[in-house]
Amino acid sequence: MEEIPLNLVRELHFVINGETCKGNLSIEKLVFCEARQHWKCHWSLDHLYPKTVSFAGDDPLAALTRTLDFAAAFIQGSVLDGFKIYWQYEGDNAGLEFKSWEAESGRRARQKPVLEPMTDRAKIVAVRLVYQRLVNAYGLLMWKNRIHPFASAHKNFARENAAANMVLHSCIITALVSLRELDTFFGGGGRKQEDDIRFDDFPGFNCKPFLTTRQRQNINKDVAHITRSLIKENRAGNVRTPDRTFNIAAMLKKATPLTKRFLHFWMKQIGTKHSREARNLQQMCGVFALLEETLHETASRERKETQRNV
Repeated sequence: MEEIPLNLVRELHFVINGETCKGNLSIEKLVFCEARQHWKCHWSLDHLYPKTVSFAGDDPLAALTRTLDFAAAFIQGSVLDGFKIYWQYEGDNAGLEFKSWEAESGRRARQKPVLEPMTDRAKIVAVRLVYQRLVNAYGLLMWKNRIHPFASAHKNFARENAAANMVLHSCIITALVSLRELDTFFGGGGRKQEDDIRFDDFPGFNCKPFLTTRQRQNINKDVAHITRSLIKENRAGNVRTPDRTFNIAAMLKKATPLTKRFLHFWMKQIGTKHSREARNLQQMCGVFALLEETLHETASRERKETQRNV
């Protein structure tokens, strides 16, 4: 057996689970394998890869460079996992600077995962989520038009004013975030992210987002984040609140027919292929009568309020 002893040892610094220690990166020898007609390079890394392993190549140099290439990548990966491994200074990757692993790691980082086309089952779940977002967005109007009038008539309601305001605020936030999610599904919000599901995952359905760019920006700033513009007082000294900033009923007036059209489109798409789901969709579409009635009630209430204030 042909063998080339190397005995190359580099002492390295390790920080593992908060403990500092030293250890060696060892390149022991190159051995020719008669059975496979290739060379093997034996190496080890104390603490993390202490058992001697080998990498093969067509000649001694190929086996050696492949081993160093892997060692460099392995050390870099260990650093990313939270360990510290260095030779002369932190971040020097144990002194191993091989361009092949750098290029490969860069190529992998730039590669986007290839997502498989959505199955009908996956689309069914997505459609249910779209429907649920619209229902969630109606929570505020349901509270104002249907629940609050009954609750406020109770003799002890005044004592629960703080709790009522908590529910009101939660309804406002839920409505606005749900509307933003719906608008994103229907094409709003700019570039599609890798994991996003949008209307273009349902070939044949076309639409435009229902929120304006300004409305989306305001929801992002005043609802999804705590910003200076949100707490800025107006001339009367009142701090703006989301229900005063946004006309949620007007947004729902645009979102409702768009979502309804999408559900009817999907109902036609699945046809008899998923008859049970088609029946579920019909039941879901039946709720639109209640939602649209709530919109009309809101418009009527707002007209009366406007007339009283004139």
